[in-house]
Amino acid sequence: MAHFTSHDQKNQKALLALKQVAGHGSDDQFVILLLVLEDYGIVQKLRAIIADNAPVNNVLCRLVEAHWAELGLI
Repeated sequence: MAHFTSHDQKNQKALLALKQVAGHGSDDQFVILLLVLEDYGIVQKLRAIIADNAPVNNVLCRLVEAHWAELGLI
């Protein structure tokens, strides 16, 4: 689920078309997440990930952060 503010400052939400993940690992999740964010053109607009505290989600967040650093976003 994506939450964002439209050009006219109205709160919006959209269900993203996530694809099936081949495995349960963080790397597998990151590849799918990155492809979807690229498809929507919102890689640079991602500001938060809300998930449970499963270890793979923590690693996924670190992978996203490393990718942002490579892009010079942080």
